[in-house]
This record gives sequence, structure tokens and C-alpha cells, in this order.
Amino acid sequence: MTRILSFSKITLADFGATLTMCWTIMFGGKGFAALFKVGISSRIEANDNTRACGKTRLTLGQAQATGTVDAAIGDLFPFSDWCYNDPAWAQSVRKAWITKLPDPNGTGMVSHYVGKIVGREMEWDGESIKWRNNELWARKAISGLPARMKMQIEMRFEALGPHQTKLTCMMEYIVPYPLVGWFMDRLYVRHEVHQMATNAVEGLKKVASEGGIQPVSVQMEKRRKDHPGY
Repeated sequence: MTRILSFSKITLADFGATLTMCWTIMFGGKGFAALFKVGISSRIEANDNTRACGKTRLTLGQAQATGTVDAAIGDLFPFSDWCYNDPAWAQSVRKAWITKLPDPNGTGMVSHYVGKIVGREMEWDGESIKWRNNELWARKAISGLPARMKMQIEMRFEALGPHQTKLTCMMEYIVPYPLVGWFMDRLYVRHEVHQMATNAVEGLKKVASEGGIQPVSVQMEKRRKDHPGY
């Protein structure tokens, strides 16, 4: 995935809120064990890089989760790519809708999201930056705290059989707080992003097991209802 090192301005409120969350994890009763909870078939990319950009040091983080979904790749790919379905499988998203339709090549779609990221209720926008049918899609945050953290998600799909797909969710972010960014990443942010990747894979597995991923023909009809003019 593209690594972005440019510094974005972080408000004092964002810094204070994130630091408060770190303090809660340390002393709020959850203990350090919560920081190292690892889901089945998932792992953290233990990226210890701290890169300098001008006078600002950015802590870079990656998380990855992999699993097998009992759904045909031709049905799973469009289901996960359509943002209106996100609340069904992405725990961090409560509502989502399209504000700009994709280009003919599948990229450029902009969606608005309402949900919770790194423990905070927020709204943000995401843009499709990669799209290869039945192979991969990727989005980057373009507004809100997720954009200031340069958050990106990439989903990769590999057919294992007529009704089984290997799914890999990869997430990337930065913690652009000078001096304390490394500490905050290891104390809280890394675990939260890792959990988001794990939840994405597990969420799609759950929807598939409950028969919620319909044939692509049915999905296309639903798209036209979700977004007239699609």
C-alpha cells in the first residue's frame, strides 16, 4: 500500500481525546492484556518505523487479518465494496452512504460514514483509490480524524472454490503526534486498528454464514434502489 509521510495538523482536542483513551486503557480496569488480544488467523505487522518528515516524526502502523469466507468471490466482492452494506459487517460503521459515484474504472467513489474509530464517535469520508473486480479494492479516509491519521484499508480476494473465498484485510495509518506518537501507538492505537481489521474479516464471515450475501444479480438491483441513477 502507498506509504504517505506528509504531516497533517492535529487539533489539541484530538490529541487530548486520544491521550485520554490511552490513560483509560492503562488504568481503567482493562489492563495491558487487552492490548495483546489477537484474533484467529490474524496478525499485526509489527512495524516499528518512525520516520522523520521535516521536524515532525511520524509513527507508522500496519495491521492485517486473513480468513476464509463461505461465499463465491463474485458475490462477496461487490457486497463488501458497496458502502451501504458496511454496517452489516464493519463494526466501526453505523451508517454509510455515497456522495459521489465511482468512475468507470471503479475508483473515485466517495462515501460518508458515521461510526466509531479508536474509541471515538465521529463522521468521516472515504474515497476509493484502487479497484480491480473480484481481486481487490482500497479506500483512504479524506476527512475527519481518520484522514489526519492517513488511514487506509485494502481488501484482497482469492477464490478457493466455487463458494469459498480467501479474504485479507490490510490497514495502514500514522500517529502524527511528535514525541509521544510511538508510545500512543503501542499503548492503544495499534491494538484498535488491528481489531478493526480482524472485525472486518470476521464480520463478513458472519454475514455469509447467515445467508446475508446475495447473488450479484440481486445486489445490482439493490444498488439501483439504494442509489437511484447508479
